Amino acid sequence: MITGRLSHRQPLPCPFRHSRGFIYLQSKEVLKMFWRILTHNPEQAGRLAEEFKLPPLVTRILAARGCTVENTTDMLFPTELHNPLSLKNMDAAVARILAARDKKETVLVVGDYDVDGVSGTVLLTKFFREIGIKPVPFIPTRAEGYGFKPGHADAAERAGASLIVTVDCGVSSRSAVERARSKNIDVIITDHHEPPCNLPRAPIINPKLGGYPFRDLSGTGVAHKVYQAVAKEAGLDPLSYIDLVTLATIADVMPLLGENRAVVTNGLYRLNENPSAGLSALCEAAGVNEVTAEAVAYYLSPRLNAAGRMGDPMLAFDLLFAKEPDKARSLAEKLNRLNYERQEMVNKCLEEATLQVNSQTEALDEIPDFITVVGNWEHGVIGLLASKLAEVYRRPALALSLDGDMARGSARSIPGFDLLSALRLNESILDKLGGHRMAAGLSVKRENIPGLAERLIKHARENITPEMTTRSVEIDATADVNELTVENIKLLNEIMEPCGQGFPAPIVAVEGLCTEAALIGDGKHLRLKVGGLTCIRFNCSEEPGKYLNKKLALAGRPAVNRWNGADYPQMLVQSVRPAGYVSRDTVSKAYSMLKEGKTEKLPELGLKVLEEIGLKEKDRAKLLPAEGRKSLFISPTYQMLGVEKVERRAG
Repeated sequence: MITGRLSHRQPLPCPFRHSRGFIYLQSKEVLKMFWRILTHNPEQAGRLAEEFKLPPLVTRILAARGCTVENTTDMLFPTELHNPLSLKNMDAAVARILAARDKKETVLVVGDYDVDGVSGTVLLTKFFREIGIKPVPFIPTRAEGYGFKPGHADAAERAGASLIVTVDCGVSSRSAVERARSKNIDVIITDHHEPPCNLPRAPIINPKLGGYPFRDLSGTGVAHKVYQAVAKEAGLDPLSYIDLVTLATIADVMPLLGENRAVVTNGLYRLNENPSAGLSALCEAAGVNEVTAEAVAYYLSPRLNAAGRMGDPMLAFDLLFAKEPDKARSLAEKLNRLNYERQEMVNKCLEEATLQVNSQTEALDEIPDFITVVGNWEHGVIGLLASKLAEVYRRPALALSLDGDMARGSARSIPGFDLLSALRLNESILDKLGGHRMAAGLSVKRENIPGLAERLIKHARENITPEMTTRSVEIDATADVNELTVENIKLLNEIMEPCGQGFPAPIVAVEGLCTEAALIGDGKHLRLKVGGLTCIRFNCSEEPGKYLNKKLALAGRPAVNRWNGADYPQMLVQSVRPAGYVSRDTVSKAYSMLKEGKTEKLPELGLKVLEEIGLKEKDRAKLLPAEGRKSLFISPTYQMLGVEKVERRAG
């Protein structure tokens, strides 16, 4: 594999910078982005414009997303909530819950410590109280570990519970179910994780077991289907608690498609019109005036997750369960402080981890193909640490927290690299392992860490391609600057919301002459004026003069800025680079012309790419190497100015 090498004689800069407790990429990363522009059918866009009376910019984006006249309404504004009774084992679960209601039984509700698990535990606790069941919520701390465990059956026995209902966990908990059965305690499992081959002996409600038309519910979403099924029998509103499902769906990064989209659209409306005391207080503490999917993801969820990361997840439970505004405000302030402490802790861990990566890079003379860092870090932040390292360095990353002779680890991958398969090759030296292609958790003996790191680097070197390590942006449409009016942007955002996983916010590319360039916000942010459009790149302190009076190409999210009572169009920039581009076809054409001895009107950028990948020598084309085609992504020019036309990938 070919990677960009860094001289071991030069100090390696930290790729992070601080801003109000957050960590961001250094501004140099802004330029180095490969562009993937979605293709669209012009005829389809025209039909959408005619049918729905929409401007061309909007219909180009809709067509690129796969919208047609026939499916646009269902795709963007789905309303169907599928029948909960179509979930396997739901009849048995409903019957057992109704029996518990009739006998006024005590039920232990066991949830996970993240926002999804906590929200679902609140939902079932409120619901069970509503119908006359005595619920006992139980959320283990991160130190106690994830999942439904045999000890929870003991806790149920101590609480006098005759039934355990899990939320966001339990589908793999055979030993815990058997412990409960030995005590004559029934178990209902509600979970959304991938089921194992050998299932526990209990009614399991999980859309991934088959039979249900939508697989991607959150854990709270699954618990809500149980509520809906009982609500039919009990005469309750099937949309109650949908605010909690919305919170969990966004926080757990579930795709905002199909039933999830219907739930979140409805739930966001309720969160804005009639929020609970707890969520109202949390919005106030976080400075959120309007609850959007973005606000939930970036402002509310981190504060709720801070409880589980930094100590006791029951703080988040208590907030979501609170009815009194004063109590809710007090809890929200506690979570706000915990979140700030979490941010500071992550910042400190990132600085320590960056020094380790720099040291490894100096020793190898290149960035390691698989990053492994080790420290005395809190278990609650190592997942965030691994995510940040993978994001910045574009390499799979493993963060290990030492605990005596053992270490607990959290790993994150990059698109295209199967992380779990790589780790499974090393199961002989691991104590525990679980996860999927993009994320995993493990524990390993301290003495085995060097060998594990070495094996992971070797496997990654053999399987990671230059394309995987190239930062890229997916663009919905190219546009003329004049199309980005306040009216068009407001309409576009109204149609496309809610945006998130599986349905990202629209990204548009424009070109134009940069007539103004300046740093704003105490020098933290870059503002450019291109073709009359204000373009903002937050947390980018590059020298603005390098852009002034240059023709630029920019990709970003269209937005409306309200200033002094008036609305103005602007772009929130993701990538900015010199105008002009090079495609695979451009490079292929240049190579063919060189081979034929044609030297006039050769594509300049295509020639530069050929030279950088070693297929051009003076004015001649070099033969392809014996191993075959070379990756264009080893060319810095192709990484920075490359463009590829692609079809929208599902989800």
